[in-house]
Amino acid sequence: MREFAVTEIVTCPYRYRNKLDTEEARRAKDVGDAVHFLILEDLQNKGYAVEIPVQFRFRYKDEDIVIKGRIDAMKDNTIYEIKSTEFKYCYVRQLLLYRDILFRTTGRVYNIGWIFYRRRGNRVQYKVQQILDNYGLKPGEYLDYIKTLIAWMIEKGYPVRLKNSLCIYCPLLNKCTADGRWDYLVVMTSDKDFHNIYVKCYMRKGCFKEYE
Repeated sequence: MREFAVTEIVTCPYRYRNKLDTEEARRAKDVGDAVHFLILEDLQNKGYAVEIPVQFRFRYKDEDIVIKGRIDAMKDNTIYEIKSTEFKYCYVRQLLLYRDILFRTTGRVYNIGWIFYRRRGNRVQYKVQQILDNYGLKPGEYLDYIKTLIAWMIEKGYPVRLKNSLCIYCPLLNKCTADGRWDYLVVMTSDKDFHNIYVKCYMRKGCFKEYE
């Protein structure tokens, strides 16, 4: 049986498996983890379910493959991920994958959203933001793309390097010869101003493309 984390397959499997981060990124992660805990505690007090484990199992060439992850928060048929205000394309990929895993395992179609936070001195402010479901992807379709990506990695025999928006935090920046790259989703949110900022993030269906 092979296991794949949601985080690795929506970003760069090579970076994730080899724990490649700059020192600055590691320090930021420590701070982010602490903020995560505070927000989760507050959300739980407000009636949200938090840290919900999910997994999806399928077979490829007579081998069991398991995709595992943990959803930050859920309420009123909407799943949320907590993120800093610095937008990354992989946030949407992560939410879509969680949504599709839940669809395939429960039959329910969930809405998606994120909880963006910012720090002001010793204070943390956050905003719950739902994303409009306007990606042209049927329930479960994005998970099918991810299964194809995993099969591609298995065929190669190693964790592939995928060029993506988190490359700036990798020590291999400008040195990496990527196996492929991600294409991106158009971000459509229920916040008009937010949409106007991030509508420039384009995607073609297919989600990833192998370099020639």
